[in-house]
Amino acid sequence: MPTWLDVITTELSSIEPGAVAEPESELKQGDIVVGDVPDDLKQFFGLSKRWMMKAEQEEDVATAQRASNPEQTNQHIEEATKLWKKAKTLREIFWISIKDAFSLWGKESIGVRKGWKVVWSEERQERRVIIVRGTISELPTTGQAAPKDVQ
Repeated sequence: MPTWLDVITTELSSIEPGAVAEPESELKQGDIVVGDVPDDLKQFFGLSKRWMMKAEQEEDVATAQRASNPEQTNQHIEEATKLWKKAKTLREIFWISIKDAFSLWGKESIGVRKGWKVVWSEERQERRVIIVRGTISELPTTGQAAPKDVQ
């Protein structure tokens, strides 16, 4: 039975970097462009997006079948949950790789804009540090989610 890493390798190889839809966000005032997303990372971005779309489809099917077929509904919910988790993990690998490739570990706000431009900005979010079961996590204090193309 293939492992999840085997599946990732196979699916990544099926994605042409030029076929991955680029982010739609335009450059913003204050964005500092540091380069272009490498082709191999475009594949990670594309695969995570593919899995997010499949997860949404599974959720839609689950919602439509909820009353008529509870057992299948649960299967679709389970599949959606699995796909969301895997997509989020791939997206995290994408952002870590971007930070490594462009030495952006010290930057608070990074993103990818139209044309696959990697950017950072001085935009700062006030953060508070909390300790969760022995690990340190940072959370925005404003309670707002990060913009779509920014981690």
